[in-house]
Amino acid sequence: MTDDSTIVRYRRQIDAPAEVVFGLLSTAAGMTEWLAVDAEIDLRVGGQIRWTHANGARVAGRILAVEPPTRLVFTYGWIGSEDVAPGRTEVAIELLAEPGGARTELTLVHRELPTDRRDDHRAGWVHFLGELASVSGRLAGDQRASDEAGRSAT
Repeated sequence: MTDDSTIVRYRRQIDAPAEVVFGLLSTAAGMTEWLAVDAEIDLRVGGQIRWTHANGARVAGRILAVEPPTRLVFTYGWIGSEDVAPGRTEVAIELLAEPGGARTELTLVHRELPTDRRDDHRAGWVHFLGELASVSGRLAGDQRASDEAGRSAT
C-alpha cells in the first residue's frame, strides 16, 4: 500500500497542445520561461536535469524516462539538502492531449517526499505549474495567430 503522506499529486488543464507544454518541460530555454533563472537538461535516460530558482535554490536530478510529448520522469532533490537531497525523490509528469489537440491535461506525481516537506512542495508545484500553463497558453495563442496570418496571406 502506498503512503500518500509522501506523495504530491496534481492535475491541471492547459490551453495548449501537448507538444508546446512538453517543449517547456524538456528544454533549458523552456524551463527558464516558467520555472527557473538557469537550467540544464540532457533529455535522455540517465541524463542530468538541473535548475536554479530566482531565490537561488538549486534542484538536481537524473532523467528516468522520456517519451515526447507525453511523459517525463526524473529524480529530484535540492542541492545542499539532507532531507530532500538530489536523487531522493521522483517526479513523473504525464501529458494527455484532449480531443482536437488544443488542450492538454497535465498530471504530476512527486513521490518519496518527507512527510513534513510534502505541503511545501505541493504549493511550489501548484505555483510553478500555473506559470507553465500561462506561458504554454501564450505560446499556443501566438502559434495560432501566426498560423491564421499565414492562411489569410494565401
